[in-house]
Amino acid sequence: MASFSHSAFQDNGLSTGDYSVFVNTGAELALEHSSLGPVATSAFFNNAGNTVSAVSNYWDHSAGPFLPWEGHGSGSTLSWNPHNGSYVDHLPFLSIPPLDTQINEEIGLSAKATTTWSTAMGLALSLKGAPDISPTSGGLAAALRLQDISALTNPTPPHGTFAEILEVPA
Repeated sequence: MASFSHSAFQDNGLSTGDYSVFVNTGAELALEHSSLGPVATSAFFNNAGNTVSAVSNYWDHSAGPFLPWEGHGSGSTLSWNPHNGSYVDHLPFLSIPPLDTQINEEIGLSAKATTTWSTAMGLALSLKGAPDISPTSGGLAAALRLQDISALTNPTPPHGTFAEILEVPA
């Protein structure tokens, strides 16, 4: 089973109408305390032929996810394929976001150079280019800040990630 918590899924599809999270045949998934959006985009679709859990998530609106066949909710779209037995357990949902997100789609990086991005959240992200990379522009960077870390069971990233730059308040 794949399990995600305290994550942000923001318009991740490759094309207009693609879902940020698409659960396909036979997959098992649990998603909680995460943000999906933005409003009026396709956020989550279950085609696995089973029930997946997406409880306690924020759908980019306090009224919860937009359910197209029921016509209620004002957030990002949540859907499933009822013809193969798929369903998404999505209640309760969060009425406020569990984390702040900010995305910069214009990051540039060159060999041995440091690029710094100061976010509107008061966070700064510094990236240093490896010695042998070709210059790049139009890169993507994201900053996430949890609103409440009390539900976080393991705030330390796994070995091999950027743990040395993570700050967890005491």
